[in-house]
Amino acid sequence: MDHKPSTEYDDIFLFSEYAVEQNGSIAIYGQYDPHKLDRSFANHLELLQEEKPIACKIECFKKRNDFRISIKKVALSFTEPITARLKTTQNTTSIKPLQLSHLVKPNAVTIVTMVKNYAHRIVEWIDYHITLGFSHVVIFDNGSTDGLEEVLNKYSRDQITLIPFPYTPFPNRCFADTQRIAHNIGVNALKKRCAWVCLLDADEFVYLPKMKPMNIERFLSHPLYRYFKAICMPSILLTNKAVDETFNNNLLDRCRYTDNKPKYTKLFLNQRSPSSIPFLKNPHRIRGQLKLGRRKIYHGHIWANKRMQYDTQMIEIHDFIETKK
Repeated sequence: MDHKPSTEYDDIFLFSEYAVEQNGSIAIYGQYDPHKLDRSFANHLELLQEEKPIACKIECFKKRNDFRISIKKVALSFTEPITARLKTTQNTTSIKPLQLSHLVKPNAVTIVTMVKNYAHRIVEWIDYHITLGFSHVVIFDNGSTDGLEEVLNKYSRDQITLIPFPYTPFPNRCFADTQRIAHNIGVNALKKRCAWVCLLDADEFVYLPKMKPMNIERFLSHPLYRYFKAICMPSILLTNKAVDETFNNNLLDRCRYTDNKPKYTKLFLNQRSPSSIPFLKNPHRIRGQLKLGRRKIYHGHIWANKRMQYDTQMIEIHDFIETKK
């Protein structure tokens, strides 16, 4: 399958190699080129298998160029490709449901992330969060060329799921478009398979200031939290003193300096919530969330070297390196 939309041909793109099974239906995520189409394309989209129309429901996300096709499982054959057809284009692909059945752990907290060429720093990040009590990390690999798969061979199937995801966005679009689809697929594929899904980047480290020893599963078991669609945590930025330092799974050793100001937020999505989340706008906020203060939970986001240069007004913190040890 060609993972890159053609600037001359494809106006729509289906991520059908990672379809999501839910309640007797198959959900296939897709994107359309917003420079060529608007949401009204869904009124003209045909889905066919062996040249026969397939009954389906098409939902478009109002604030992004994402869409989702829902099809009853009994109406599909997984051995035959499907074709999505518009007047201007057609896209023929195979359908492969994403297999995460081995991750059924009712109280577990799972991370979903997407990375590209993070082999030099991902072991530190995974080990840190496993120590913190995360049960599993689902990694969408966006076309890494640095030996990421070999680096991850040290982990068991119960700890890591690596999903090849070498898709590229439409012209004049960005990495975040592809990342958003990975998040949507991961969150929906894990619905009811764990308690919480954390949407975390591989340069972000979670910290629980008031809990010793820290354990994220125990932290999120607070009876109040189950009534919210998501838990939202704040962040601080962390940097190093140098401007051109090379890292090798030692980010927390080197990046200890912060201006101590809140920056972004990240979500833990409640997978036991009866509310479905067909589309995520971003991993930072969602309606129905509970935002917690930094005294309870936060994450340190690494902005090393020139991304955020050190200055003498910054403070040095040791929270994360002590957790790592």
